Amino acid sequence: MLKKLRRALYIWSSLIIGGAIIGLIVLLQIILYFGKDLPDYRQLEEYDPPAITRLYTQKGYILDEAATENRIYTKYNEIPELIVNAFIAAEDRNFFKHEGLDPVGIARAAIVNIVNVGKHKNPVGGSTITQQVVKNFLLTNERTLSRKIKEAILAYRISKVYSKEKIMELYLNQIYLGNNSYGIASAALNYFNKELDELNAEEAALLAALPKAPSYVNPIKSPRRARERRNWVLSRMYEEGYITDEELSRATKSLISLKKRRETDFFRADYYSETVRQELITKFGEDAVYKDGLQVFTNVNEEMQSIAEKTLKEGLLRYDKKHGYRGALGSINIENPSWQEDLKNFPKPLDIGAFKLAAVLRVDNSSVDIALEGGEKGVINFEHLSWARMSLKEQMVGAPIKSAHEVLKKGNVILVSRILEAENNYALEQIPEVNGAIVVLEPNSGKVLAEVGGYSYKKSNFNRVTQADRQPGSTFKAFLYMVALENGYDPRSIVYDLPIELSQGAGMPPWRPKNMRGDYLGAITLRKSLEKSRNLSTVWLITKIGLNPVIEMSERLGIYKDPPRNYSMALGSFETKVLSLANAFNIIASGGKRVEPNFIDRVYDRKGKLIYSSDKRKAANVDELNTSSPPELFYEYDQLIDENINYQMISILEGVVQRGTAVAAKQLKRTLAGKTGTTNNSFDTWFVGFNPDIVVGVYVGFDAPRTLGQKESGSSLALPIFIDFIKEGLKNTEDRKFTVPEGIELVEIDAATGALATEETNPRDIIKEAIRKTQLEGKAKSIDEILDVIEGGEGSSATPKAHDLNEDFGGIY
Repeated sequence: MLKKLRRALYIWSSLIIGGAIIGLIVLLQIILYFGKDLPDYRQLEEYDPPAITRLYTQKGYILDEAATENRIYTKYNEIPELIVNAFIAAEDRNFFKHEGLDPVGIARAAIVNIVNVGKHKNPVGGSTITQQVVKNFLLTNERTLSRKIKEAILAYRISKVYSKEKIMELYLNQIYLGNNSYGIASAALNYFNKELDELNAEEAALLAALPKAPSYVNPIKSPRRARERRNWVLSRMYEEGYITDEELSRATKSLISLKKRRETDFFRADYYSETVRQELITKFGEDAVYKDGLQVFTNVNEEMQSIAEKTLKEGLLRYDKKHGYRGALGSINIENPSWQEDLKNFPKPLDIGAFKLAAVLRVDNSSVDIALEGGEKGVINFEHLSWARMSLKEQMVGAPIKSAHEVLKKGNVILVSRILEAENNYALEQIPEVNGAIVVLEPNSGKVLAEVGGYSYKKSNFNRVTQADRQPGSTFKAFLYMVALENGYDPRSIVYDLPIELSQGAGMPPWRPKNMRGDYLGAITLRKSLEKSRNLSTVWLITKIGLNPVIEMSERLGIYKDPPRNYSMALGSFETKVLSLANAFNIIASGGKRVEPNFIDRVYDRKGKLIYSSDKRKAANVDELNTSSPPELFYEYDQLIDENINYQMISILEGVVQRGTAVAAKQLKRTLAGKTGTTNNSFDTWFVGFNPDIVVGVYVGFDAPRTLGQKESGSSLALPIFIDFIKEGLKNTEDRKFTVPEGIELVEIDAATGALATEETNPRDIIKEAIRKTQLEGKAKSIDEILDVIEGGEGSSATPKAHDLNEDFGGIY
């Protein structure tokens, strides 16, 4: 009996050993077969997942984000232990013990799968976190035996090469957790608006509940399923000793509390951020912008940007109200018991902004009762709707209204805004059809401090600062007059504001430009001609100096590129962009230097390496530097305009504010220079103004060009927006004067004649004229001498006559 038992034991042990050997041989063959063409896991050393590119303001607020995968890469030592423990409890309890594979977990999964046979349930996996890293990084998601074998081989190999901490870091940054969240840092922000170190146990458990099925247990769409899965994770955390009994009890009882990322975490400047995004794509490529996690520091100044948006909107609304009310958005039946639901479902305009929808409940002569969404009641008093005279036809409005009945009736759906001083008082509003743009530049550096490309980005992302081509009108005159200064004229020089006729070529009627008011001033100084924006003297001037130098100046300053050869360019008939025109004035404000507008200050890659900087400053007196004081920095740019000629233009443009078409800005009591602009039939209106610290360009016009109104101009539309901006934007800054170059002498002259001031000159006519020292010997003719010439006396050949220019040019002026 004992002998038979020994023989049986021998046979069984032999079979076991033989089976083990055969199994080992088979296993080795499997490993050799499936291990031949495995991906190189060493690529994990250079793991560079798609990450968020972030744009920041000057003060460090997030301006915008761009990414194909919303991911914020986080190092292992920055991940709280609570979160690591939550994922270990949920996904791989033996993570820190096994070598990539967990036999116990595999056996447990196999048993569950056997029990579930025929129950139409998905098979349960026994994958470790290491295996999930392999699947996510190196293999596909196909459910095949060969893929599982390759996954196991790679998991084992990786566990021998990389630390557990590195594997966990890869896993927690790569996983998708729903809600456009890749990795735990992004998920914490998107679900809870928290940083990782701010999460509590139930929030960490909810994140750990998501990897298995982020859509199925989505806490936004399926809060019940999400809570069940979260509480299971919490129970696992308790079993593993990661949380206490008290923490378990509190956490499992809590409801899921989600918070969207606060809009206050972002500084919204949509036109600006879109300009930056496009510039980044041009500089670095689309893949870099959406995948490389660039850190972009822009030049947007939060305060300036907010004021620019506010003043542009107010200016456009002011114009729109002045030109009448276009009527209610629609109507609903107030008698219908469900009218409040009808109001709630009424389609809102895309650019509604801070306005609210309201339904008219009752109308009498002096007031209108309204109801807002949610049932809140209010009243519009007559003073807050009296602007609403009805439009009769394009750009024409009727007489002022005398009763609210004239514009509103019961059931109308309208837009309103709350009157701040009275809680239930509202004002009638409408969204303007007119549009515009404003851009703010910093002289010397060229930084774009603010950019608003239209009334509403939500309605139209077309950027009227960088994309719209519009005629600058009289704003362009400044550059023609700059050419005159370069060609020997000075501010005292005499030009002729008289009728002029120019031939447009065979078969074409002559061009007879005119002044805006149809009047003539005769012989006037070059300064007065520009200050008063006289068209006829400007056309006379370009016939004297010629087209070529004017075209060269426009290209030198970046206003145009290869413009048509046409004398109407003197009056701004060729299209340019708001940014191009504003920067041309920025060059003047910068002392005639080649300054380029820049939206981006500097860019870093994801590892913190500086890869771009727009800072052109250099250190002065480098040889004399010492460690006791920092070096003085200066901007080094090419000199595009002689500094003395440039200052003469600044001085004339200051006169535009003091005595000319922009005199309304004189109320600001600041050093300001600038130029208004209005195109033919008032299609486009402009003002570009500046001081030594800031340049502000404002444009107003319809996107589909049409007249703004016969009496509208740059002075009435664009200039008030500029004034409002300066009032707010510079209210806490000291006034600075422009620096007078050494080559300029400030001479007292008679502004009316350009002659040197004498004791007989009216003190009100005396101004300090900027004369180049090389021109001090020159003397302007007196008005009497000029009139003698015009009346046919000696030198009558100087009288303006018709010029046959043999040029084609349009009738725009």
